[in-house]
Amino acid sequence: MINPILERELKTRMRTWKTPIMLMIYLLIISIVVALFFVINEQRYMYGGGTFDPRMAIRIYNLIVVGQFIILMLVLPAFTATAISGERERQTLDLMLCTDLSPWKIIFGKISAALAFVFLLIIAATPFMSIVFLFGGITIWEVVKVVLFYMVTAVLVSCIGLYCSARFKRVVTSIIVSYLIMGILFVGTVVAYGVFMMIMSTKGNNDFVNKYAYEILLGFLGANPGFGLASFYLGDYLGISYWLNISTSIFKTVKPWMVSVTFDVVVSAILVVLTKFRLTRIR
Repeated sequence: MINPILERELKTRMRTWKTPIMLMIYLLIISIVVALFFVINEQRYMYGGGTFDPRMAIRIYNLIVVGQFIILMLVLPAFTATAISGERERQTLDLMLCTDLSPWKIIFGKISAALAFVFLLIIAATPFMSIVFLFGGITIWEVVKVVLFYMVTAVLVSCIGLYCSARFKRVVTSIIVSYLIMGILFVGTVVAYGVFMMIMSTKGNNDFVNKYAYEILLGFLGANPGFGLASFYLGDYLGISYWLNISTSIFKTVKPWMVSVTFDVVVSAILVVLTKFRLTRIR
């Protein structure tokens, strides 16, 4: 039997004009980016006297993967951060809590609704991602890994927004705090890593930094979902391969995306429990 909260969320969301409009804008942005990328590279090869480079399809695929990830991370908190606080402002939270639905069913129903919308966006953009299969270079398994990473990260973002929604009474406050936490994860960790490296370099601890460069990288950026996604495709550019070669610790076998996924699962579980306690107190 389908979760009643999920069923209601899907019905109300799909019956409004906002969902198809948002889906259309989402696909339009991706199509414009892909078209411009093709046009710019075709003009470059035309004037350069060269032929079409099949590797361009892989670049387009990477561009779509990163762009889609950014859009999802920007859109998703706006949905989950209003899940509980929106019910409170519409004065429907007390009615929902008075039903036979347990706090667990409410939480998982709200999270499932957010993930269903994310899955809809991913499926809708699949034709753009499949362009690369015309030229080769990307396997089905690599696409599956990206989708799974999307979903795991989406669970974390949904849990962050849901907890903020249960913690704060006003919708605006929960949205702002959700995006603030997202900013800390995506930008704050990079800034902290850069500041730490600058401090260590000014103190002359270059030997320590060189010896534990990979461990320091994982410690600061392991929680960053963007870094976890980038490690799939940009490992050489990020210096991961170099640091893996010089690392001698047990962490040498640990990949950045493994740390990111582990962090997402653990923090998501903690936030779900905290949200359940908040709903129990309200109840």
